[in-house]
Amino acid sequence: MNFFKTAIIFLLLQSLNVVGQDIKIIVDKLNYTIVDKIKVTYKVGKNIDNIGELDQSQFKIIKGPSQTSSQSYLNGKTIFEETYSYILEPRNTGKIELPQLEMYLDRQILKSEKLFVNITGTVLTDAEIDEKVKSSNSPYKKYMVGSVFKISLPAYLQKANDLNVKAPFCFRNSTSSIRGYAILETKEDVILSGRKLNPILSFHENTVNELGNDLKKKRISPVESTKENDINFAQTDLTYFDEEINEDSYYFIGSVETKTALYTIIINTSNQNKDKFKADFKKVLYSLKD
Repeated sequence: MNFFKTAIIFLLLQSLNVVGQDIKIIVDKLNYTIVDKIKVTYKVGKNIDNIGELDQSQFKIIKGPSQTSSQSYLNGKTIFEETYSYILEPRNTGKIELPQLEMYLDRQILKSEKLFVNITGTVLTDAEIDEKVKSSNSPYKKYMVGSVFKISLPAYLQKANDLNVKAPFCFRNSTSSIRGYAILETKEDVILSGRKLNPILSFHENTVNELGNDLKKKRISPVESTKENDINFAQTDLTYFDEEINEDSYYFIGSVETKTALYTIIINTSNQNKDKFKADFKKVLYSLKD
């Protein structure tokens, strides 16, 4: 009798293990740096009831989960597939196991397969990051965007190419999760399109409203405006609750009006970085010239 009980338990465990092996982890590659954002997709050929929370001891969840599902028929059989995708940021270096995702199906707890990735680079402490990006000591690098406008960035912000398809110039700092871009519209283009050429404050108000339209629990500061060397500037702080990362985020929104063009500067980071970097964001705004 004990033999049959043992055999039944063994078969049940083996069956559960097979289901677990069907939960695949998909990544683009196996080698990353400490500042990379890693897209991880968990794929299962079952109709899952629910999923658990990912362990964030080694990776921080930047975005997700996003879910997709599909159903097809082959040879009279129903084929179901679900995927759950996350954007993760590594916390440490070395050979690190990606977090396993628990899935719940018919009162069973299933776990995804194990997968390790290699993370290289230097993990900076908060104090080292502060020292590296200290506003008062950070040199600025000038960029000429085509032959249209010039903008200066502090050394810790690097040019990027994939943040906004409408922006001719983007920049980022992955360590501190700062992303920004500049958008240009010439006054001539506005007039030729038949639109009204609004004053800088109206233009800026429209930009703030469009950006904040779908944001949750948003708080918008009064507009700060000034004029220097025949260039008009306007800026606003917008703080909101980001449900994807479950914390407050911050937008620095700036508008610039020169003799020939209207510019928009958008910079996004966590709200806890606001006081640390806002002075630099203002310098970026005021550096913009035709």
